[in-house]
Amino acid sequence: MAAGVRDRGLLSRKARRGELTLFDVCDHGQRHAGIHARMWFRDKGTAKRVAEHRIKVHETVAGDVIDVGYSEPGGYGTNAPRNSMWATLTELHSVHWIYERLAFRRFRFRAG
Repeated sequence: MAAGVRDRGLLSRKARRGELTLFDVCDHGQRHAGIHARMWFRDKGTAKRVAEHRIKVHETVAGDVIDVGYSEPGGYGTNAPRNSMWATLTELHSVHWIYERLAFRRFRFRAG
């Protein structure tokens, strides 16, 4: 996933050109949070439409080498099952953490 972001990500391309702003970063996070929440927590039809859109958007995020120091897995692709599952579990873990830290504690943040 990191290789795809590094090589093809919009934020990475803007950063290399020296055009990245804090607003770009916030907008990117907002878009991702919004689309994934609809895919996970809505009805089956919505989930299928969002998943199809996600697959289409990420088709070009693929390459031959994940990391020059560890190229054995053989390339990367955002739509590959291995990478899709990793991204989903990572993002859902964050949602679960937020729920545990805020909603479960009556919307008051308490560390630990």
